[in-house]
Amino acid sequence: MSRTQHPRLFAPRTAAHTSRIIRFNLYSVHVQGPQHFQRFDFLGLNHYTTYLVTKNKSKISMTPSFEADTGGILSQKAEWPKSNSTWLKVVPWGFRKALNWIKNKYDNPIVFITENGIALERGLTDRRRVNYIDAYLRALHAAILKDNCQVIGYTYWSLIDNFEWTRGYS
Repeated sequence: MSRTQHPRLFAPRTAAHTSRIIRFNLYSVHVQGPQHFQRFDFLGLNHYTTYLVTKNKSKISMTPSFEADTGGILSQKAEWPKSNSTWLKVVPWGFRKALNWIKNKYDNPIVFITENGIALERGLTDRRRVNYIDAYLRALHAAILKDNCQVIGYTYWSLIDNFEWTRGYS
């Protein structure tokens, strides 16, 4: 799962807290009022890669950081196929597993895959990108047909997404 997929808020750390992360429960949502207790219409998911997470048993640092606050240690296997981004490995089974986690955790909501893709070298011989898309779409297909995940849309991340980052549309 990506760092932003599980809803949590960061709060100032005090001596009474063991973490800066506030965990929501039905009581805290209900106390804030019924307008906060409404179901969402759909979940938009950006998915690129997968990380393995193990419990971090060390003491929580006083310095705020994602790694310290989650209580987990992220890792990826060296044998997973690489991309041109150091953090992005090709792990299509993780995509299917993430969709099933969402299905089970949030009562099988409607999901739109808003981004999925890989960073690779330039050129027209693009076999690695074709293989990535094929593997991830096969995992998506299995999640929909075999696991009954309610995915109703898919958008591939492309060159156009990066176009505005450097020069814009002018």
